[in-house]
Amino acid sequence: MKTNSSSKKVIVALIIISVMIIGAFIFFRFNTPKRYNQLGVKAADDNLAFKYFEKAAEQGYAPAIYNLAIYYKFGKGVPQNCEKAFELFTKAAEQGYAPACGYLGHFYLSGVCTPKDYEKAVEYFKKGAEKGDAISQHNLGYCYEKGLGVSQDSKKADELYTKSTEYFINAANKGDDEAQYILGLQYEFGEGSPQNYEKAIEYYTKASEQGESNAQVSLGNFYYFGKGVPQDFKKAVELYSKAASLGNLNAAFALGDCYEKGNGVPQDYDKAKEWYTKAAEQELSGAQTALGNLYIKLNDDIKAIEWYTKAAYLGDSFGRYNLGACYMVGKGVPQDPEKAKELFTDAANDGNDWAMFGLGVYYDAIGDDKTAVEWFTKSAEQGYDSAQFALGLAYYYGKGIDPDQEQATFWLKKAAEQGHAEAKEMLGL
Repeated sequence: MKTNSSSKKVIVALIIISVMIIGAFIFFRFNTPKRYNQLGVKAADDNLAFKYFEKAAEQGYAPAIYNLAIYYKFGKGVPQNCEKAFELFTKAAEQGYAPACGYLGHFYLSGVCTPKDYEKAVEYFKKGAEKGDAISQHNLGYCYEKGLGVSQDSKKADELYTKSTEYFINAANKGDDEAQYILGLQYEFGEGSPQNYEKAIEYYTKASEQGESNAQVSLGNFYYFGKGVPQDFKKAVELYSKAASLGNLNAAFALGDCYEKGNGVPQDYDKAKEWYTKAAEQELSGAQTALGNLYIKLNDDIKAIEWYTKAAYLGDSFGRYNLGACYMVGKGVPQDPEKAKELFTDAANDGNDWAMFGLGVYYDAIGDDKTAVEWFTKSAEQGYDSAQFALGLAYYYGKGIDPDQEQATFWLKKAAEQGHAEAKEMLGL
């Protein structure tokens, strides 16, 4: 009897140990960060998905950290938080996760959630491209094409565009909405593919129908500006609204512009302020500048300066120009022409034609007519009507340059063709 009792105890103990081992196996098999990330990807509910990604991210799993960053960027399952998204993309990129490198590079390239830094952008695009990330390859190609953060190299740009385009076409044909959106970009701007608005619209439409918010914004822009389609503000607003409901900051920015100008919706400055603010508070620099402009219209110079300053910090060239203009004349800030010059110079170095004109105004004000003309010329050649008018006057009066009535008439006509009232008056038009 004792022997049987002892045997039973041994058997029970073995069963308990087996159950514990199986339980441990099941726990570790199904509670790994990879598993949590998979559950997050498959979850139908954003709030539940966010919780799974968070569990996986807590264990340092880079793909989950990346997914969590996406959720913070677009406000899915959590309040939108650009700063937190940037922090998480950085963590994932530091682990060498290629898609995070691509996203982080885009932030540095565009001045989203962080000041513009082209060299940093190239650094992360290179990391992503080396691991085969097609978006990083495409954006690195763009940097080589434009000479942003690297020496301009069209051959290198073409090589990178070719690599990425092959991937995007295959993925787009399989229904990948992000690839469809990128192909739309390539066809719209002629980057890696010949410019073709019809093809761009085709791919943007495919991606938009799948809920790709960036494609919805891009397609909305086509309707807003009448590119390849009849201009249709209401259709643009419809697309921007869909994208904004998905947390797209550029869509919120675009809706602010529509309400400010009354395009596709009744003009409503309060609504414009509301939409601009949504994007501006998430550090979209263009929206911050636009919000500053709106506050100028509303005669609130202090608030305008606040938003221009934020936009300028993030590297927005128009934010810098507008802030410089305020310092130039002492609007909302003490007058400080030297501070204005500094801001104009930063913006002009980014190719901003208004800032080039601003530098012309600065040098004209201090009596350096020759340098003023140099900056008026740079701006005028980029098509800024006020600079064309100023350059026309310089040639007309021989100020900072030898008088030349033919050149004066040429530049005054250029300005007049764009509707410049004073140029029209001088020409008797």
